[in-house]
Amino acid sequence: MRQHPRLTVSAALAAVTASLLVGCGSDAEPSATASSGVVTLRVGVFPIANLAPLYVGMEQGFFEEEGLSIEPVEQGGGAQVITALSAGEVDVGWSSTPGTIIAAAQGLPIKIVAPGTVGPDSADAMTGQPMVVAGDSPIQSIEDLAGKKIAVNTVGNILEVTISAALENAGVDPGSVEFVEIPPPDQPAALATGNVDVISASEPFYTQVTSSGAGRAIFDAFYAAAPSLPTGHWISTDPYASENEDVLARFNRAITQANEFSNSNPDEARAAIPTFTQIPPEIVDRIGLSTWSDDIDVSGLETVQTLTRTYGPPDLEEVDLTSLVLQ
Repeated sequence: MRQHPRLTVSAALAAVTASLLVGCGSDAEPSATASSGVVTLRVGVFPIANLAPLYVGMEQGFFEEEGLSIEPVEQGGGAQVITALSAGEVDVGWSSTPGTIIAAAQGLPIKIVAPGTVGPDSADAMTGQPMVVAGDSPIQSIEDLAGKKIAVNTVGNILEVTISAALENAGVDPGSVEFVEIPPPDQPAALATGNVDVISASEPFYTQVTSSGAGRAIFDAFYAAAPSLPTGHWISTDPYASENEDVLARFNRAITQANEFSNSNPDEARAAIPTFTQIPPEIVDRIGLSTWSDDIDVSGLETVQTLTRTYGPPDLEEVDLTSLVLQ
């Protein structure tokens, strides 16, 4: 069961398919400083902690070493990033893995150009997508969720896909639950009032709710769907990639270096997060950080595609994942 009070991810992506197919090649050349040869790369971002390595890389000079100047261009979310790509307003942007696969299956000419985040490899990590019930809830585990209401930030996206897969893995019919679309800042209140039984508590709300005793985690949806699941990455368009392979190769090297540095230096990642989000520093010190990848895992993408075609929008075409990744 689903509630659809707003446009789903698949519908939002479909709305920009035509413009991407006909319009994204017109502004494919990156801007550069003639005297220095430095390329300015416009990067579509939104304020989530997963994007910390981009800002760490800027601070550490990794992009500068590759002759790149990064210009973050803030968007409202992954669907808005794709819209900005279609309009030629950004050259690269962040996307969830199911969102990318859905977009590609709907005919959007996009490429995965650099690695991003992977889900936890341990059931106890709770660094992917923790699922939280009220502190006094009788719900003890995923097996208790049949017939319950689950809050997600957007229906039809990575949360619905992974939660559905996790439920099936646990022997619970995904069709027995009701997904309710609620913005993350409003989810703790919905849990407290009993409007929903479970929330998909992203940071900083997970730390705030669980540390106060108002909620407790029962499982991590990403891990329960599949351990070490590739959950997000950086994308561009086919036309931009075909004309700027060297620029994107340099971006890939710099962001991979930033990912590795952020994993090894979590304090640096934490220091970056308040500079581009509204998460207070005192909360940042306590939140769980994602794991950032040093490569694009095609076998992991195959797992995500299987889950997305099973639990995402109906009748999705199969995507050639090798072609989807910029070589």
